[in-house]
Amino acid sequence: MNAMLEHVTIENFRTFKHLTVSNLGRVNLLVGTNNSGKTSALEAIEWLEAARLAEGSGTFGPLIQSLLRRDRVLFGDRGGRTLSISGLATLFHGYAVAEGRPAKLEGHYHDGGRRRIALSVQPRRTARTRDTSADQLPMVYEERPAGIDQDVVPELVLDSAAPGHPAQLSSQSYLSELLRMPPRLWDEGRSTPTLVFVSTASLSSNDIVRMFEDVVLTEYESLLLDALRIIEPNVERLASLGTHSVREGTRDGIVVNIKGMPPRLPISSMGDGMWRLLGLTLALVRARGGVLLVDEIDTGLHHTVMERMWRLVIESAEQLGTQVFATTHSSDCWISLARVIEQRRDAGDSTSASIQRIERDRRRAVSFSDEEIVIAAERQLEVR
Repeated sequence: MNAMLEHVTIENFRTFKHLTVSNLGRVNLLVGTNNSGKTSALEAIEWLEAARLAEGSGTFGPLIQSLLRRDRVLFGDRGGRTLSISGLATLFHGYAVAEGRPAKLEGHYHDGGRRRIALSVQPRRTARTRDTSADQLPMVYEERPAGIDQDVVPELVLDSAAPGHPAQLSSQSYLSELLRMPPRLWDEGRSTPTLVFVSTASLSSNDIVRMFEDVVLTEYESLLLDALRIIEPNVERLASLGTHSVREGTRDGIVVNIKGMPPRLPISSMGDGMWRLLGLTLALVRARGGVLLVDEIDTGLHHTVMERMWRLVIESAEQLGTQVFATTHSSDCWISLARVIEQRRDAGDSTSASIQRIERDRRRAVSFSDEEIVIAAERQLEVR
């Protein structure tokens, strides 16, 4: 089981010139206005954890998926993928891609450990071509970053330093070499254990089916039924039809039996809330012992089920050793979290939770501990 993040510092990354987030717990809810940087904070944590995975196993999938999820990707004539400089620029505050201005991320952990990574663009003189071979893909740039002349191709470099691991992940390019890998390798590590990011669009049908097939007939299967019963108490069983049954852009692949209804109902017929809860629970299990990141955790959920959702998340995270980071715009969402914390406290159970309010151009997130979350809800204070 990995040590939990306790403190994160972000510099020159995405939305942030500088941000410090402290007093993190097992379950953490990031709140703030639109465009305050909540998703950027999730991605900073994702990059820290992905760098840890790469140090240990050379698994690069999460970093690529982070780029593909939000940034502009160009598609080559032969179906190969290349990343444009406009996509790389979005990693840096103010889109300032220049030598000597790295993005820096640092995480401190409950066990006293520390991890630092730096993202930078460095020049590399090379012959440029738009030809896509079977074994190598070029990087295609739409615009030239400041400080880089026309004869030099910039490449993204990720350096990592941690106690006991002073060496860089690569003495040369880390991501640019990966970005030139054949298309068949781009999705490698897509569902990397211990690190899962659930976007506002939820998981894809293929991801849902793959994760479900890993969980079915294990000790964790009952968690899935408990999750769906939050919305539909009469759920009896779930089954997978396999990834071959999934049509692109649909929610195929999973069927459900509900007491008193015809068997094998497509779960897609049960509404957004059922799909969101299924994906959320599968992601919790998949990330056991690691980190789960959820953008807009309340997406598709009615306010009447949020308390039960939070109880599921908190209890599952404790059981599985997963550290959860989520975002929301909703007051119903954080107030429901406060109620669950209070109920658990009344029952003699402590909860390691925090709310982090992120404000644009503010250097430090405003942190609310589990006790302060309850007080804020009781006094009807607004934490968003």
